[in-house]
Amino acid sequence: MWISRIELINFKSYIHQKFQFSKPENGRNLVLIGGMNGFGKTTLLEAIYLCFYGSDAVAHLARAGLHSDAYGKFLKKALHGKAISLKRNMMEVVIAFQTDDADGYEVSRRWHFDLQGSYQEEEIKIYKLRDGLRGNPVAKEELTAIFDDYVVPAHLAPFFFFDGEEVKKLADQDRREWIQQGMENLLGVVLLRGLRDRLEQYQNTKKPSGKSSMDEEKLDELYRGLTIQEQQLEDFRTKQLRFIEQRGDTEERRDEVHRRLSAIGAGGGGVKQVENIVREEGEKREALNKSDAAIDKILSDKLPFHLVSKQIVDDLKFQLQEEAILLDWENKKHSVEPQKERFVEAFFSTDYTQPMDKQTKDKLHESIDFAWQGLFNPKPEGCAKELLHDYLEPRQRQRLNDQYEKVIVGYREIKTLLQQRHALQRAIQELERERIRFEALHDDGTLHQLQEEMKTVQTELDKLNLNIGDMNRHITEVAKNVADQRSTYEREHSKFIETTPIKSNLRKSERVISLIKELMPRLFSIKTKELSNSVTTIFKQLSHKQQVDRIEIDEKGASRLLSYEGVEITVDRAAGENQIFATALIAGLAKTSGFHIPMVVDTPLGRLDSEHRKRILKYWLSDPDRQIILLSQDEEITSEVFSNIHNYVSKTYLLKHEQLGEGIGKTVAYENKYFGEEV
Repeated sequence: MWISRIELINFKSYIHQKFQFSKPENGRNLVLIGGMNGFGKTTLLEAIYLCFYGSDAVAHLARAGLHSDAYGKFLKKALHGKAISLKRNMMEVVIAFQTDDADGYEVSRRWHFDLQGSYQEEEIKIYKLRDGLRGNPVAKEELTAIFDDYVVPAHLAPFFFFDGEEVKKLADQDRREWIQQGMENLLGVVLLRGLRDRLEQYQNTKKPSGKSSMDEEKLDELYRGLTIQEQQLEDFRTKQLRFIEQRGDTEERRDEVHRRLSAIGAGGGGVKQVENIVREEGEKREALNKSDAAIDKILSDKLPFHLVSKQIVDDLKFQLQEEAILLDWENKKHSVEPQKERFVEAFFSTDYTQPMDKQTKDKLHESIDFAWQGLFNPKPEGCAKELLHDYLEPRQRQRLNDQYEKVIVGYREIKTLLQQRHALQRAIQELERERIRFEALHDDGTLHQLQEEMKTVQTELDKLNLNIGDMNRHITEVAKNVADQRSTYEREHSKFIETTPIKSNLRKSERVISLIKELMPRLFSIKTKELSNSVTTIFKQLSHKQQVDRIEIDEKGASRLLSYEGVEITVDRAAGENQIFATALIAGLAKTSGFHIPMVVDTPLGRLDSEHRKRILKYWLSDPDRQIILLSQDEEITSEVFSNIHNYVSKTYLLKHEQLGEGIGKTVAYENKYFGEEV
């Protein structure tokens, strides 16, 4: 599949613009659209999302690096500033794509607005294309099936259409969390969750009457509490992302000071030596922050469990084992209970029991009950007398046993971390003394100013790292509370369903819900090995440091980069290796998804050095059948780089901005032009 045409009408800075693209062939699979910041590159990426997915795009815009405002609000802002005054109360995006040389589809999504510019309604039209000509319209209900066959579902779109500038921010975030999100999207877990939620909503709306209002009120109260906790968790994560972004900006300031120090050092060996000391001091401080974080993790996650006496832990394990036997006995008992009711009903329906009086029947009922109870009494050996921990589900019981094995921390582990921390502190002190000695010998005033600026920046970085660490602890604590409250809510919800006279279709929906809950934790182990292999291969192609042998990703989203000796490697964030890993992961997810569709990347090479830029371009050009559309700034793919890759380029556009007055402008795309060429 490749995109053959994009047309925008009154969409943001575009009044009316067409982009035409040819089939990727003869080694020419690259499309370059150049433009300065604010000239309409990101608008093209947003247009693709909105045309293909409509309101479904909103949930995925943020993962692609785009603004994820509410749909109607986003559309109102997207309408061109002059449209309403010119009585053009319509905005439209059209995308045509080919599935082979002759056949394809055209998707047209049009939005209508009132005279005040407020969004009113949307209409979508889909046409079958044959040799570039429209055929009969296709029912819009078929759009999802067409996309599943030829394009990509909305939840996988961020692997193919994304803002490359955001990859750097992704690389600085908690890697485990967004790997899990990527895996969930890859495996369709988001769809399963949606199905589960719709089934539960169906159960709640269709459940028969007869359930006490007290239980419903309790369920509602639990749900409200869970919602509050989930919102608090989301707030902490938002704050953490803000701190991470601030840290990224501050690290850039620190790097700029390093560069200025380096420039000063070019004229004097002594100053150069100071710059080297400062750089090493910064590296040691960063290592110290990581060491502190590791110690904090042990103190918050593991050490508290060691404060509980061994006797209490052993008693808990023993109680859980006995309760497991009790639960198994009760489940077997309840599973055959319906058979008893059927037996009693059949027994008293026979001709022999019809003449019996009520007293005789009551006696027979008692005898049947007594005989039936005898099937399950006495209770099995080792069975708990009562269920003390009824708030735990079967999987939680197993996880609790497993957790105690994971939280064991030894004296040597703590001692090693403390020794490492002490060594780093001592090294930082020695570097500070050496720097002060050199400053006294060679400082002409400029160096002192730069060093003061470096201290300020480093102080800000230390504070941000502390804030990020605090947020991590808050997130861990609240996430545990959310998991506990969700478990309680789901348990009470299950009880509510069980005690309600459920009709046949509700019972079926409950079985589907149970299947989904059981299935989701197991899905992650299905493709983790394939994803690990894909990311490893791509990372090796992108990184100029050939020290990584393999990358391992487990079903929980944890990733490890291993050397040829099997030792875990920490990527160098300053050298762009962390960003390269993030790029490799997105590419690996795209490859593992099984879809072979165009990639559209805004700001594709931002913040990378020249060697990494060459390797990423080489990787994209290595698949000549995949259309690659890059929305580039002038400093990313320069005229010089363009001349080197000219033989791979099938089409170029250069975006220019023209002012219309009253602070409003328009974007014009010049075909077959690029930076450095006259238009």
